[in-house]
Amino acid sequence: MATHWLPNIIKEFQIKYPHVEYELLLGDYSEIENWILEGRVDCGFLRLPTHPKLDTVFLEQDRLLVILPENYPLADCERFPVKALSEYPFMLLEKGEKAEISEIFERCSIEPKVQFTTWDDYAIMSMV
Repeated sequence: MATHWLPNIIKEFQIKYPHVEYELLLGDYSEIENWILEGRVDCGFLRLPTHPKLDTVFLEQDRLLVILPENYPLADCERFPVKALSEYPFMLLEKGEKAEISEIFERCSIEPKVQFTTWDDYAIMSMV
């Protein structure tokens, strides 16, 4: 969101409304949800499902991707088998509450070999 969508949204907003001041906050889904419920922010980008008191507008279905080193045995497969994520060291992108991937692991009874947990996706990409 912050990398691909917001820069263009902000640019267009500033052109249309040059005198409107705003503040952008970056948080995990649970933080953003709480900010909306508390009235700290007017809107936020969340994953669905979310708190039933919130009005939501579906924007886009996002694909989950696996970042692999070039020499990884399954690097060329079209659909990555989720169970394979438990066979090698894993870097978890998560902050605060469970991320989608952690929920998938639980549903599939998978225990990944988590070596590193961070909220910074660029850190994970560079470490892979």
